Amino acid sequence: MDGKWERVEALAWNVAGFNFLHPFELDASLLELKRGLTRFEGKIVWRSPNPSDAVLVEAIANELIFKRAKADTAELRGRLLKLIRVSGMGEQKMKVLASLGVAITDDMMASLLAKRKREQPMFHYGVQVQSEAWSAIVDSAISISSVILSMQKWSDALIKP
Repeated sequence: MDGKWERVEALAWNVAGFNFLHPFELDASLLELKRGLTRFEGKIVWRSPNPSDAVLVEAIANELIFKRAKADTAELRGRLLKLIRVSGMGEQKMKVLASLGVAITDDMMASLLAKRKREQPMFHYGVQVQSEAWSAIVDSAISISSVILSMQKWSDALIKP
């Protein structure tokens, strides 16, 4: 980017492409990419700016509710999970958390919000890749990961209490 290589981490990926987070807005629609020594091009097909503070506060509330729901009865857990799926209720979700004994002060929320902004970059991009080089990278990663998963299942089968 800007004539320099920058490391980006592919979040979700498949043979069609991948998506990644980046701290700055990218003007280019075509990116020159490389994995190891293999170079290929990708086209940014979608982009999403980081949401507003209100959306981030609600996302934090959803995470806290989800963590709390794990420890509750099945009935309450079901209600809490339904609440998480409803957007636009950040204030109400904070009240629910308080009623469950998870009171978040304004200072605590400001700290959580700052941490979220620091840890999660500001722009989300989707890249479409039409390249034999990319297809080979994906095929290799899938074959390696399937071997690792098979080995993990095999070792889990040996470790029985």
